[in-house]
Amino acid sequence: MKVLLLNLPSDIQCARVLHRSNLQKPGYRWPPVDFVCLSGFLWEAGFTLDYKDFQLDSAITIWEYLEAHSYDFIISTYSPFFEEQDLTLLQEIKRIHPKTRILLLANHRDRLEPDHPKRILSGHPFIFAMVYDYAHHNVASFMEKGPSGDLFNVLFMKNGDLWGRIDPIPRRVAIPVPRHDLFISDAYFHYDSVGGRLTSTMSSFGCRQQCPFCWGPKLYPAVTVRTSENLISEMEHIASCGIQEVYFNDLTFAYDRKTVLEFCRSMIAHRIRLRWFCSSRFDLMTAETIEAMAQAGCRCIEFGLESGNYPVRKLYGKDFPDSTVDKVLRLCKSHGIHTSVFIILGLPEETLSDMQRSIDFVLERDFDYLSLNVLWAEPFTAFDRKIDSTAENIPRTQYAQSINFKHPHASSDQIEALYRRSFRRFYLDPGFMLRQIGSIRSLKKIRNLMSIVMDLAGKDRY
Repeated sequence: MKVLLLNLPSDIQCARVLHRSNLQKPGYRWPPVDFVCLSGFLWEAGFTLDYKDFQLDSAITIWEYLEAHSYDFIISTYSPFFEEQDLTLLQEIKRIHPKTRILLLANHRDRLEPDHPKRILSGHPFIFAMVYDYAHHNVASFMEKGPSGDLFNVLFMKNGDLWGRIDPIPRRVAIPVPRHDLFISDAYFHYDSVGGRLTSTMSSFGCRQQCPFCWGPKLYPAVTVRTSENLISEMEHIASCGIQEVYFNDLTFAYDRKTVLEFCRSMIAHRIRLRWFCSSRFDLMTAETIEAMAQAGCRCIEFGLESGNYPVRKLYGKDFPDSTVDKVLRLCKSHGIHTSVFIILGLPEETLSDMQRSIDFVLERDFDYLSLNVLWAEPFTAFDRKIDSTAENIPRTQYAQSINFKHPHASSDQIEALYRRSFRRFYLDPGFMLRQIGSIRSLKKIRNLMSIVMDLAGKDRY
């Protein structure tokens, strides 16, 4: 049976992934990891797979493609922010291909809003089922055998009721090696890429932290870690596909230090040469871990700092002093690992002066990249429940650039002006520009630098 893994087109570039659904930023484009993980299960079960990402592919329209191809199943992502637009597209696909069964990959609303899966499935009867968890083999069994009460993590409607158990996956798993050869595209890129092909994967699912502005940890009741042997098999496959770079899309990489060290040692022993990137925490990094990661090919770590003011970041789950930040930065620098830092402007505990000090904290240190965001009150988070959100008046397109709540110490205009000034101050620094120019090894790197320049030009209009 033929299956199409489908990332729908949209007017606004967006990342449709379960744990990190959002608008797409320049330099943040990699294969949807939900599809990547799912591809191994489907391939192992004997399905013939195709993948199309119409977020990036402009050579052919979705309608031209589907006129020339037919499938038994289409598995599609859909955005929690543009649900109706995505579902309308899928309904038209079903009209054109009435025999094709369409499955949805669950988004975070399906996990956090108890009645949401039933509303979606009952309100859109052309949807055959919803894949609640992409990291499980039951979706392949469901597609082969049809609806069954014995299967879990696949939801479907029957006689007006929602069927399908929701069970957590084990704490330690090995998943079938994903079909990374399906996801090869020159359009995929990480901002620290030097060129070549990039793919994405996950070494773990879930997050132990309870940051009040994030719904990510609520998606999984516990952290599930893949075995190092399982990861090495995947890395060998990735290298055999001619792919040079890997982004680990974990919410937090290196929770299980033992597994990470085993993985790094195996990468070295198997002589697997890949550049890879990940997101982690300052307080998870040790000298041993950083050295092992560097020797295994890690070239950039993204760190969530949130604030350069320790008393404030402590309130947001980042209870480590400035000295820890400085130590980790020195270790990364000494081992050739680039560092990227996430900072949030608009935390309600900070005045405008506090926010400026937070920016100064970053600028005084030798970070290679700055991901600067204006705080957005996300639904289903602890932060959203405690503040007066005005989200309905602010379009999602302003995410990470505008606040959508009333700040107690600064106006939205003041915060947004600081955001624009700080962004330009970091990325127009001669040192940053010289480092980036010196790292050019491909046309892809040039295109990514141009996207940063265009983004800066857009901010200059304000």
